[in-house]
Amino acid sequence: MNLSALNRIFLGGVVLLALGGCANMMGGDREVSSETLALAATTTEQNGNYVTAAIQYRTLLDRSPKDRNALLGLARNLRYTGNAKLAAAELLKAPGFSAGDAVILLELGKAEIATGNAKDAVRHLQSSQAKDPGNWDVFGTLGIGFDLLKSYDKAQEAYAKALTLSPGNLSVLNNMAISLALSGKIDAAISTLEDAPISIRRMPQVRQNLALFYALKGDLKKAGTLTKMDLSEADARNNLAVFNRLRRHRHPLTKN
Repeated sequence: MNLSALNRIFLGGVVLLALGGCANMMGGDREVSSETLALAATTTEQNGNYVTAAIQYRTLLDRSPKDRNALLGLARNLRYTGNAKLAAAELLKAPGFSAGDAVILLELGKAEIATGNAKDAVRHLQSSQAKDPGNWDVFGTLGIGFDLLKSYDKAQEAYAKALTLSPGNLSVLNNMAISLALSGKIDAAISTLEDAPISIRRMPQVRQNLALFYALKGDLKKAGTLTKMDLSEADARNNLAVFNRLRRHRHPLTKN
């Protein structure tokens, strides 16, 4: 794991996606019922073919502009393919949806975060939170938005709320630890992951984040042990070299 792995959660690239060929999908636009196409879109998304799923949801939305599930599916799969900017545009132009629907506001917040537009993301997510205060995903995503704005105390409050609603949630715990590290609280970041349920501590991503945190703290022996549990000898050596450079150059994460 290198430095980019720590920051990957904060990066959102935009890749324009050409959604052509919808009319020819599965034998022609009108040869497939909407029910069949909706099932196909769900299956396609579950199989990880997000480009095709986006095309299928686009076809469904063209047929029925007020189809909420089609709108959410299109936006979600556009975001998965890296085209979050278009996903946000689709949600914002939907008639009457984004202003009052907590789930659509959440998806809009995720799309804005993926584009790096944290300020608008937080605004949409807070609106979603007001409408659905029991959704852990809203608070977990809100934490990411606040981290992007470097409002680390607010981010950690949001993650803590998400964890009360979804105890032991892997993604939230991991993001909480990263937020603590970004705010200079390396010991707290380590404790967050060390105190997590054993099933989470066994996850390679968690172990490698712990390795980075220990390295930033200066415990390269512990960092090396954790790194070698999931990586080849060569990759482990490369990561440890990165850790050493971070320490030598006093990366901001190491400053209290």
